[in-house]
Amino acid sequence: MITMKNLSIATIVGTAFMALGIASGVQRVEAASFSFTKVVDTNTNIPGGTENFGSFPSAPSLENGITAFVGDRGVYNATPFKQGVYTTNLDGELKVVADSNTPIPGDTGNFAFFNDPSLDNTRVAFRGFGVTVVPTGGYRYTQEGIYTNIGGSVNVVADRNTLIPGGTGNFAFFSVYPSINDGGVAFVGSGNNFTQGIYTNIDGELKVVADSNTQIPDGTGNFNDFDVSYGIPTLDNGSVAFVGSGNSFQRGIYTILDGSLSVIADRNTSVPDSKENFSSFDYPSLNNGSVAFVGSGNNFQRGVYTTLGGSLNVVADRNTPIPGGTGNFNNFGFVSLNDGNIAFTGSPIANFIPTAIYTTLGGSLTKVIGNNDSFEGKTIRFLTFGSEGLSGNQIAFRAVFTDSSEGIYIATINPTSIPESPMVLGVLEYSKE
Repeated sequence: MITMKNLSIATIVGTAFMALGIASGVQRVEAASFSFTKVVDTNTNIPGGTENFGSFPSAPSLENGITAFVGDRGVYNATPFKQGVYTTNLDGELKVVADSNTPIPGDTGNFAFFNDPSLDNTRVAFRGFGVTVVPTGGYRYTQEGIYTNIGGSVNVVADRNTLIPGGTGNFAFFSVYPSINDGGVAFVGSGNNFTQGIYTNIDGELKVVADSNTQIPDGTGNFNDFDVSYGIPTLDNGSVAFVGSGNSFQRGIYTILDGSLSVIADRNTSVPDSKENFSSFDYPSLNNGSVAFVGSGNNFQRGVYTTLGGSLNVVADRNTPIPGGTGNFNNFGFVSLNDGNIAFTGSPIANFIPTAIYTTLGGSLTKVIGNNDSFEGKTIRFLTFGSEGLSGNQIAFRAVFTDSSEGIYIATINPTSIPESPMVLGVLEYSKE
């Protein structure tokens, strides 16, 4: 149970304890406290309207205390549409990036729906849709694209009017998750013939990172799939990491660093601390030249892996005891890498339900918050965390409660004493009254 003391509208304080292994063999406990700050919830008024938010359908992005998220009135398949992309600044001020009152640039009509935004300082990239209501009921998409607010107004990165560089015709579909960094944007795009590619738009120039004309590094033939539905390219300092596939069951995590395309791990790569090779890959996160991702083996193994330190190593896998829980991890969700630290969702359940968020902040693998925890006077039903959920010493997440209310929150790990030994046992308890 997370204890709430001196609860204000913004801050809830919880305390965690990590058991540190001392060289002498004596165990001592160091306190590592997390402050939980509410960003927005279903009691918050939608900017420019009279209704409160009803839901937050995707994970928030976080950078240096600023958040970006999608919010709506919680009523679906009904018009008028009321969904938008919003940001909050360090003072908690809520601003509209784009909503159902925003005209789609270069097209007719307004936006109706949005997917997970990507945040870089105050710059936001997102996938947006326009729709037309069908007289017989429902609606159809009239426009789809990747957009940003760079320059203070919404503009097009690429949409269905954009020619595919190095390809044929215009784009028709885009990945749910674009990535913005230093004003550039990376995304997965596809044409009507379902040929796909990874693309960047940097300084207004649209370029191919990898497509069906690109040879797979250390593989055979060319790429043929980048998962346009849930592809998650990640852009950092002009470099890109992504999941790509080819013929003959080829699949891997690839990067383009300093203009050179290379493989981080593929189906010829041994899973660290295992006797099997990788078979599948998910959720890459790139930061300062290092990559973190979720990978599975041919038989049993699955875990979170990283190239931090220059070699492929395990953050957590099915041999890792769950901090603050019972048994070992079984499955893993989104991973976020930032400044040498990692956060991810993990679960003891095979058919993945993300039961909690875990992090290496503070020097050990620690539970931050999870399902069934008492929080803000309610019980958490489930959490949503994304690939841009970790920034500095903070983690942003969406919590949905058993009473169907929900909100966006930031967890900040407070300074703790320096461990006397790097050997840390994963023990986590919440303070109790």
